[in-house]
Amino acid sequence: MFKVSLGIYKRDILFFFNQADFLAFAEKEEVYEEELFEMSELSDGKTVLTERWFIMCYISDEENHWLIAHEIFHCVEFIFRQVWIELNSGSDEAYAYALQYVTEELYELIKSSKDD
Repeated sequence: MFKVSLGIYKRDILFFFNQADFLAFAEKEEVYEEELFEMSELSDGKTVLTERWFIMCYISDEENHWLIAHEIFHCVEFIFRQVWIELNSGSDEAYAYALQYVTEELYELIKSSKDD
């Protein structure tokens, strides 16, 4: 599991590249009920929100860059929805910077784990 924190929004994203770890953690956390139903049919990626406001993200393959980008967008969208920032022409730059930050942090964590 990798944790990326967006301190300015006081939110954490927990990234999992192992489905069993993701599901075990989701079982401990209180994931919103409709999300639990959808998790029974996990595909290559899934982003869910827990009742403690963690964002949990499962990605089946850490080398699948398009999937990582796709799920990071969902993570950022969840955070911005929580702080009432809609994606529009007035907020698109904030979304872009958040996407960039989360992406850079996640790839640095992945790289560091491989260097160890």
